[in-house]
Amino acid sequence: MNNKEFERFCMEYPEVGLQDVREEYARNEQDMIKRGMSPISVTTVAWMVTKRTMLRKAGVIETPQYGQSSGDVTELEGVIMGAGELRDKADEMRKKAKKVLESRDGGKGSAMSMNLVDVNGRVLDTREKLFGKPNEGCGKPLDPDMKLYEMNLVGAFREKGTDNPFAYTRFQTSNNNLAEAWAKIELPKHAFSPCTTFGKIKVDKYGFMVYGLTGRDQPTVFKPCDATFNPQIAVEQALGQYMSPIGDAYEAYKTWLPELSPAKPDMTQKYVDWNAMVACKGLITDIQFERDFWKGIPAKMWDLEDVACSIDVYLPPSYKNPGFGEYTIGVIYGKPDEVWTKGANGNYDVRSGRAEIRAMGFYPMPDMITQGSTSQTMLEDNQTQYVGFEESG
Repeated sequence: MNNKEFERFCMEYPEVGLQDVREEYARNEQDMIKRGMSPISVTTVAWMVTKRTMLRKAGVIETPQYGQSSGDVTELEGVIMGAGELRDKADEMRKKAKKVLESRDGGKGSAMSMNLVDVNGRVLDTREKLFGKPNEGCGKPLDPDMKLYEMNLVGAFREKGTDNPFAYTRFQTSNNNLAEAWAKIELPKHAFSPCTTFGKIKVDKYGFMVYGLTGRDQPTVFKPCDATFNPQIAVEQALGQYMSPIGDAYEAYKTWLPELSPAKPDMTQKYVDWNAMVACKGLITDIQFERDFWKGIPAKMWDLEDVACSIDVYLPPSYKNPGFGEYTIGVIYGKPDEVWTKGANGNYDVRSGRAEIRAMGFYPMPDMITQGSTSQTMLEDNQTQYVGFEESG
């Protein structure tokens, strides 16, 4: 890192000491190297983390420490970048019980021994805890009509009215009405549109964690706002620590794997951290909109410097009308995985040394967008108690 960058930063923020900045950057640089980042990514990400850390220490950015919530409801501004699937935990419990009941090696006896059903065949509530406390209903019959929705969103947000850097933000709710509303947010239509919302911020090593609020005055729903910031800058700041050249995506993937142990040999080490995230910038092509694949919509992304270098990506199923086409340049982000190949035993358990990305979204760079054909219209939005994303006007 150029020493002049340190000096310019300290001139802009006199509260920060030059030597402290150098030492903090050196620590972050070593941390990023240990994570397996490429030299280009190391410099960019280490400097971004250093600036944010120094501004926190100087009191310029007032945010809670890791693992702590601010306790206060905060108004946030930013953009939505992606969404998970709407899950029904009650339906999952019913399906698990049904699978055991109908399996050749299972049956009612097996389902009862696993505490999935009672003697009358009624599905039981298997949740041991609710919101961190013992579930008094655990082991009791589950209401046949009960729904237990969960929903997650990700975005780039910061405290409204501040100049703080945008943080990678995860939103989570287990409120049925709010979850349904979030699930009806149209992506990518509503992605990257400046908006505001409310939440209690919890800071961790990944960024912000925001649990959905359902209060009448400050619910965690998203309202369009005048653009006081550049969405591209918001996305790049939020994804900065996850950015990786396409050629280094496999190394970035490996940093999210659990540590090896004698009890878990390398061959069975398939599952990355739940919060794993990798972002790559490149040119997207070979988009197969007509493929209804369980991983998503298959596509490829080419490296902008080395056209022989590419990575398999899977766009979210909602990207049937994405607003971009072949050869659009942008940033893809999502959960990294390894491409496993078939071994001699017929199982897909041989490492290929190649990564793939199951994307939560794709940010097309302005002026780098091509228009393409689409194959399916978006589902119409139905009114619920909450409107996940309010239309302007």
